[in-house]
Amino acid sequence: MVKTVKNMMFYILPIILLLVSFSTIFSNDIWGDENYSLQLIKLSYIEGINRTSCDVHPPLYYIILKSLVDTFSVIVPNPIWTAKFVSLIPHIILLVLGFTIIKNKYGFMTAFLFNMFSIGMPQLMGYSTEIRMYSWGMLFVTLGFLSSLEIYKAENEKKYYILLTLFSALASYCHYFACAASIIIYIEVFIYFFIKRDIKGFKRTFISGLGVAIFYLPWIFVFIRQLSMVSADYWIEPITPYTIMKNFIFLFDSTNKIVRTCCFMLFVIAIIGILLEIKGRKNIVSICGFGVWFGTIFLGISLSLMIRPIFVSRYIMVTAMCFWFAVAFSINNLNVDWLKKSCIVATVMLSIFITKEFLDLEEYYQNGTNKILAFLDENIDSARYVITNSSPGKDALYYFYTDAKFIVVDEENSEDVLATINEAPDNTYILMDKDGTLNTLLPGILDEAEHVGNYNIHWDPLNTYILNN
Repeated sequence: MVKTVKNMMFYILPIILLLVSFSTIFSNDIWGDENYSLQLIKLSYIEGINRTSCDVHPPLYYIILKSLVDTFSVIVPNPIWTAKFVSLIPHIILLVLGFTIIKNKYGFMTAFLFNMFSIGMPQLMGYSTEIRMYSWGMLFVTLGFLSSLEIYKAENEKKYYILLTLFSALASYCHYFACAASIIIYIEVFIYFFIKRDIKGFKRTFISGLGVAIFYLPWIFVFIRQLSMVSADYWIEPITPYTIMKNFIFLFDSTNKIVRTCCFMLFVIAIIGILLEIKGRKNIVSICGFGVWFGTIFLGISLSLMIRPIFVSRYIMVTAMCFWFAVAFSINNLNVDWLKKSCIVATVMLSIFITKEFLDLEEYYQNGTNKILAFLDENIDSARYVITNSSPGKDALYYFYTDAKFIVVDEENSEDVLATINEAPDNTYILMDKDGTLNTLLPGILDEAEHVGNYNIHWDPLNTYILNN
């Protein structure tokens, strides 16, 4: 009876978490970068690849997104819903992986924790439906990492080198820091064979890495050009002790301090598990999993210091399941039975709190989006311009009102915007103030306008006014 219940929970609990995430795809809430993804897939494949070559990301995610959104457009009228589901697909694949391969190779409890972590930890549930490439990059990095673990166990098994090559190439075409994570995986394999003094394994790993480089040749010149663009100018904030700390706590981060602390404690317990059996062969699994996470952060920070800031915390998402797989494996191999059981219970309880936090935030975002869209539906046709000091807000709203005229006002163009308003009598303007600075940028303008409500688009609060000039 106990075993039956245990087996049921093994499948039911992770699937419930997945269904919770699935329930949120039927929302029009997006932010600026998601609008970019949605605008890009309106283009042809060639135009989309050309456009993304002028951006700072490789093209594979957009190709996947366009293919699936176009395929399902006949039965799903809203491309936002399909696009959100596309981001959930990697989590479904990881869940199937946990139910099958990870269960068979690494044990029942490792698989259970892996599946609970894959959708129920901070960031993972939130990013599971974001219309960006992070979940796909995470999938390919995780598959590459799991392939590398098989190389350690069956050192000269050719098929695992082929899989490592394939998944590393796919990761590299998905996100540049998925490429960085793949480089870290290869470094780990090289170190392993160097320590073992296994020349044959070292050579095969080199050939595999060379294969990834050959696959990447068609994009390498674009990458070099993008790197020169980023070197000249980029939006990411400078590296400071605070930003470094944010990078390392990102996977535990939550608005709930208890959740954040407990997630960090799972990591600490996993590290203790490694230290207690430092000479054990099994430790290579957890050490390498944490190594991918740490190495990617270290590489991102190092490149940011050498070139210019190019690394933000969310790029760590591509390593998330390497990290949490290491935690799951280490906890499962603890020799202290009560501690292992406590970690399992804590994981289930944490997933409940994180799910509640996620649903509350999604409801806030969705209600805010619905309200601001309802307001704009009534008023935007009569407005000459929508003027705002929120660039992310403008980017998100542009998806729904591509024919509208948006102006993002800042210190550089504020005088020109004010002149435009003053020189055009008898026009109506919608003014959206993000942080109370719009009246400073456009002196006195809000005094003449009618305040019509407080709205929000995703995380941006917008005090909204109508100005009848």
